[in-house]
Amino acid sequence: MRTKYPSLITRRDSVGTSLEKRTIWAVKISKNPDIDENEPRPLYTALHHAREPESMMQLIYFMWYLLENYGTDEEVTGLVDHREIY
Repeated sequence: MRTKYPSLITRRDSVGTSLEKRTIWAVKISKNPDIDENEPRPLYTALHHAREPESMMQLIYFMWYLLENYGTDEEVTGLVDHREIY
């Protein structure tokens, strides 16, 4: 995603580790992803249970939807322009 949309999404970054010492990764989608701005910061998480991969795929599809429709869909553009989505 970062390769295709570098102006909208950050590189993945570790935000800590789980209780089982596994790395927790995050990215930010925003109109200025590499700058901290004073905007609402919703957090979307997925894959809470090992046998529920649909939640992870749904989140990835949503990320692609935001990136692919930015600038052409008014609602998507508004979300990305006025939030830092993690």
